[in-house]
Amino acid sequence: MSSPVPSGFVLYGLFDATLDNKGRLLLPTDLRGLPTKKLVLMHRPDHAIAAFPEQVYQQILARHGASVAESDSFLLKRLLGGVHEALLDQAHRFFIPEIFRRWAGLDDSRHAVLLGTGNCIEIWEYSRYQAATEQQLTEAAVRAELERIGLKGLV
Repeated sequence: MSSPVPSGFVLYGLFDATLDNKGRLLLPTDLRGLPTKKLVLMHRPDHAIAAFPEQVYQQILARHGASVAESDSFLLKRLLGGVHEALLDQAHRFFIPEIFRRWAGLDDSRHAVLLGTGNCIEIWEYSRYQAATEQQLTEAAVRAELERIGLKGLV
C-alpha cells in the first residue's frame, strides 16, 4: 500500500499545543501541507485522540469497514465507527467536538501534546501524555522494545 502522505512529508514530531476557547487546535507548521483539508478523529483506548488524514482513514476503512458492519465487537465499532470528520480552516485550525475533548481530558485542561506517528497525529492532554510516557518509557522497557524491533544498542 502506498503512503497517502506526499513524498518528503511525514507526520512526525512532538508539539505543544493549546485549545482555543472554541475547542480548536492549531496544526503545527511542521504538520501542515497534508494532501487533504480533512482529518478524521478517532477515540483511542488510552484516552488520546487519533487524527488521521482523510486518505489514511479511507484506507483503514477499505480494509476493515466490512468487519465493522458485521462485527459484534464493541471496540471495533467504537474505534472505526465513532469518528468525527474535522475540517482544517484557512488558519490551519480544526475543531475537536466536546465528546472527544472529554474523552481525552481536554475539557478541563486546554494544554495538549500532538505527536506525529507517521500516518497519524496523536492528541493528548499534557499531563496524561507525561504520565503515559513515564509509565511506558522505563529504561528496561525501552531496551527490551529496541531489542525486539532490531535496534538493540540504540540507547
